[in-house]
Amino acid sequence: MVLLLQGIMFLPQASAQQSKDVIYLKNGSIIKGSIQSMIPNESVTIKGADGNVWVFKTDEINKVDKEIILDDKENRPYGYDKAPRYRGFFGSSWLFDKDGYAHNLYYVSNGCLITPDLYVGLGLGLDKFFVNSNTSFLVFLHSRHELHSKFRRNFSPFIDLRAGYAGADYSGSFATPSIGFHFYFGHTVLGISPYIAYCCRSTVTLEDNDYSSYYGEREKRTPGGFEFGFMIDF
Repeated sequence: MVLLLQGIMFLPQASAQQSKDVIYLKNGSIIKGSIQSMIPNESVTIKGADGNVWVFKTDEINKVDKEIILDDKENRPYGYDKAPRYRGFFGSSWLFDKDGYAHNLYYVSNGCLITPDLYVGLGLGLDKFFVNSNTSFLVFLHSRHELHSKFRRNFSPFIDLRAGYAGADYSGSFATPSIGFHFYFGHTVLGISPYIAYCCRSTVTLEDNDYSSYYGEREKRTPGGFEFGFMIDF
């Protein structure tokens, strides 16, 4: 009778949470699955997760219960949970320098997510001017600090620093601190980071150009300025 009452209450019960049926047998066995049918005071039919179907007489059963299946979708790890691990970035940005020139930058960075919040790596890049064929090649150290463990797990503000040396047409050292927001693409290591930065770049001297040949002087430029861009991390 106790089993019958439990079964009557058990079958129609609906829950927003996922659950599975559990039959506790008097011999100590526990069967988990989905109850297919229940005949009061006679038998219970249950289908296991492996597809097997069992029929138990009521006098073999100690009790029938329901076990909640925790939805672990939100508990699956994000990329930062897997630290330490390899991490890389591809970035693209637009830089508007103090001399009124616009640049397009492309770069990659490869390194290690040392802790859930700290990344350190090395990068290579290309700085291309829109208005002429001037190009610089970039080599830099890259560091980033995020706060995923203190904010929403898939979203975090960050501070970032790229510092190194630019060679070719515009040679000199540079440092680019930036701030932005990082978003994970679901429960993966992929993410996107829009940011704003200021490129601090040493003044460079151009010796071979129309300006210097006409005036007999060396032209000096400061190609640093505000930078707007995004990074894709993997």
